[in-house]
Amino acid sequence: MKLEDRAIRLGLTLCLSLTLPALTQTSNITEATAPAITANVYVQVAKGVNVYNATAAGKLTLVKGSPFAVAGQMEGHNGKYLISVGTTIIHSYAIIAKGAIGKQVSTANTQSFGGSECTTGEVGPNFAVFDHTGKYLYIQLYTGWGASCSAWQTYQISSSGQLAFLGDIQYETYGDNYAMATSLPTISGSNNFAYGILAVRGVSG
Repeated sequence: MKLEDRAIRLGLTLCLSLTLPALTQTSNITEATAPAITANVYVQVAKGVNVYNATAAGKLTLVKGSPFAVAGQMEGHNGKYLISVGTTIIHSYAIIAKGAIGKQVSTANTQSFGGSECTTGEVGPNFAVFDHTGKYLYIQLYTGWGASCSAWQTYQISSSGQLAFLGDIQYETYGDNYAMATSLPTISGSNNFAYGILAVRGVSG
């Protein structure tokens, strides 16, 4: 073997012997893991809904894409679907990765079902509530001062986010042909009862 060849082989051997320890050291390096997300926070803003990821320490991180555009006002979510209510239309949106709001999957027109006669085409804001299972949504139909009746409609939210009307209950008018709305009801732990407060009109004279 020529002297030049021996020198080249020796150089390669030395190069490998110096490189291998460096590779071994880098294999022991581990990446720091981000804090786990424990909850998602949804906030209604002027341009839609902001979504925040929350950690166990309470740190909030705004989800990319916020604010997400939704029709009407957000009324709540059940972990899989977010519900908003417009003038007369109920909207169901899918909740996707990291709590972000995805596409609309269903709508329902409150004016197409029983109780629609208790509104002149406008559903008041914050007049909707979920039961504890997240399967049922209750919406109050009430025009406001001078209304002749008030009603609550019930909708079921399927596993695919579809909205289905189940029924309604109406409140009788007072003797002067005026009706009053109830407060947003509190649902019992068993989901068998709802408790609300009906305002009483003052009597003059």
